[in-house]
Amino acid sequence: MVIIMILKPTYEELEQKINVLENKFVEIKQVKLKLENALSEIQRLRTAMDQVPAYVYMKDTQSRYVYANRLTLKLFGCSVEELIGCDDTHFFPPDTVKRLQEIDSRVFAGQQTSEEINIADTEVNRRIYLEVKTPIYSEPENMKIWGLLGISTDITERIQTEEALLEKEKLQGVLEMAGAICHELNQPLQIVSGFSEILLMDIKSSDPKYKALKNIEASINQIGILMRKIMGITHYKAKPYLKNKIVDIEQASQHDKEDINHD
Repeated sequence: MVIIMILKPTYEELEQKINVLENKFVEIKQVKLKLENALSEIQRLRTAMDQVPAYVYMKDTQSRYVYANRLTLKLFGCSVEELIGCDDTHFFPPDTVKRLQEIDSRVFAGQQTSEEINIADTEVNRRIYLEVKTPIYSEPENMKIWGLLGISTDITERIQTEEALLEKEKLQGVLEMAGAICHELNQPLQIVSGFSEILLMDIKSSDPKYKALKNIEASINQIGILMRKIMGITHYKAKPYLKNKIVDIEQASQHDKEDINHD
């Protein structure tokens, strides 16, 4: 016959176990409080990022999206749940995806990048974004990269304004040069034209010099037409010429168009 004796814990042992449980409970409450604080901080950060007038997003090292603010989600036309795990092939044309992947690879190698990205908005319009990316480190001391943070700003209107200002400056230079050329040529051209008309009045069409004078007259008329086109320049338009560019007078001038509309 085997007798099993169950020893009751002493009061001191019970008190010690209760103290251990109380300490565990306190630790759990502390961990829970830290977790709640961390979640509140994340939510505050998300709310703040949603107010930023720029496209903010994060990717893992496979270039898959793990976060995007409200403006980015609106651009992509999806929800947070639909975004997670997607890469750029879901949102951009192949040529843009290739460029973005090349930039991402440099960021995953530890670089900070700042690039202008051109993206087709419609068949005829394009949007230009200034994209800044930086690595996110999971272990900064070991330089272990977890992913990247990207911030993109739409600079289309700024670029268009700069281009319009540059075109205006070019046009002003062209107009000043055109005015100076026409002013300097006008007087000698009138003198040559007057002399050729006088000579033609005193010479017969059978005279060998008559044809040469008529060619001079035609050339003067062509120069006159060219000068009127130059004075009719309203915008800057260039065309290739050898290895450089020159002003495309035909496209930049309104002279012929006004004549056509008048007719």
